[in-house]
Amino acid sequence: MSGDTDTRETLTVEEVARVFGIGRQTAYDQARTGRIGPVPVYRIGRRLVVPRRALERALAGELTEQEGQGHA
Repeated sequence: MSGDTDTRETLTVEEVARVFGIGRQTAYDQARTGRIGPVPVYRIGRRLVVPRRALERALAGELTEQEGQGHA
């Protein structure tokens, strides 16, 4: 993660897909279940967002799939 993604509190599904090395459509398919891997996904209006801190915790191995339940 770099640039302005370091200062934002949420990331887009496409940004998270790039971090995990998965395709855009795969990421959106997973996001509809409320999570991408162990990372929760939340719907804000029409947007799907991922908390940056949750992604950082998942990458550090601190977030389990149980904790990563979102609300998409």
